[in-house]
Amino acid sequence: MPVDPRQYYAVLGVAASASATEIKRAFRRRAIELHPDTNKSPHAAEMFLLLKEAYETLSNVSRRAVYDTSDLAVDWEDTDGNSQESETEPIVCSECSKITAQPRYVIFLRIKSYVVGTARTSSQGIFCSECAAKKAIAATLTTWMLGWWALPFGPLYAAHAVIRNTWGGIKPKAINARIAARQAWYFASVGQPELARAIAADALGLTSDDPSDSAVKASVLRLLDVGVRGKPPRHLRNSWRLLRRPFFVQAAPLLVIVAVGANAVWLRGTPSAARSVPAPVASVAPTTPPAPEKQAPQLAVRYRRPSQADNGVPWPTTSGYVPGYPRRSMGGLSTLTVDNSQNDSDVFAKLFTIGPHSRILARAFFVPAGGQFTIESLERGRYDLRYRHLSSGALVKSDPFEFAEISGEDSVKVTTIKMTLYKVAGGTLRTQSISDEEFE
Repeated sequence: MPVDPRQYYAVLGVAASASATEIKRAFRRRAIELHPDTNKSPHAAEMFLLLKEAYETLSNVSRRAVYDTSDLAVDWEDTDGNSQESETEPIVCSECSKITAQPRYVIFLRIKSYVVGTARTSSQGIFCSECAAKKAIAATLTTWMLGWWALPFGPLYAAHAVIRNTWGGIKPKAINARIAARQAWYFASVGQPELARAIAADALGLTSDDPSDSAVKASVLRLLDVGVRGKPPRHLRNSWRLLRRPFFVQAAPLLVIVAVGANAVWLRGTPSAARSVPAPVASVAPTTPPAPEKQAPQLAVRYRRPSQADNGVPWPTTSGYVPGYPRRSMGGLSTLTVDNSQNDSDVFAKLFTIGPHSRILARAFFVPAGGQFTIESLERGRYDLRYRHLSSGALVKSDPFEFAEISGEDSVKVTTIKMTLYKVAGGTLRTQSISDEEFE
């Protein structure tokens, strides 16, 4: 079956099993190659828009899951287990391309902590159980090694990711019900009705009472009637059962931590006399205790200031908008002044409009250390400011604020706000740390 119906993976130049980090890196590289300012091809603008559309879809876990399975649909109303005119295309593992009876769509979480901030990414796709096990172990071990160090969110995100991965990852039931139903019809079309019925029974167990599952449920019920009526389908061995080798590999560090903690508690609660060893009767020549081993210093991950913005455009030499980013909310009368005079670091800032369930980039601009920048003609509405310290890489955002325009008899009262940025918490706005994804 097609795994890239709108050529999103193709335009980014990555495989369908690519991780979120690989997709982000590919987007940055391809954005430089396809940007109409540097690419003189007549199709550059069209390809650049497709690239942005692809990244916006594949960088979001939920939208990517829907995209990866958008071509799964069988015409459930027309499927007929007794007369299949053409072979249904099978679903294959996006990693090894193997056809199995129980493919599943799975999302594995990966956490990396840096000097400041924590990055949350994922590996997702349609996998066989063997490839899913490798993906789960890789994501969990990365999280065990790199996910805990940034406070306060690193330990929380890492614990959540380890638990979800160890318990088999995130498996959207509605999507996996459609995958199982599609695979059941494939095996029915190639003359394996008993296996098809077993997979159909598996698919039925994944459906719910939601109206959106009714067509899939009706389809697999028809498929279960293929062959000898009244004969129950054979039971498939669950290749996704929890207590397998991947579970114990991922849980091993947790078991070690629990064992060490339990031993420490036991030693603390046991009287010292009970733990002491009687001295030997015979005298023993004193020995020099071994020198304590020196622990290798942990190397901090160093942040390097990028020479250009995320879209590949070099930083301006003075305060101003960064070329290539959209400018929205232009029809108002309010102004926002971002004062960076108390800061010894240049900042790259983004102003977002905030809706009930979304945020939209309104302006992107650069303010050097010791400078300031004023944004004019802002429409009324709710906003927040997010910015990166280019000397340290720290990412923060402000509390939401609002611009209003109140009409009087002969005048209009508008909002004027000035925000002072500092290297550490302080200034005229309250801030909180954010991840790279929240700055995109």
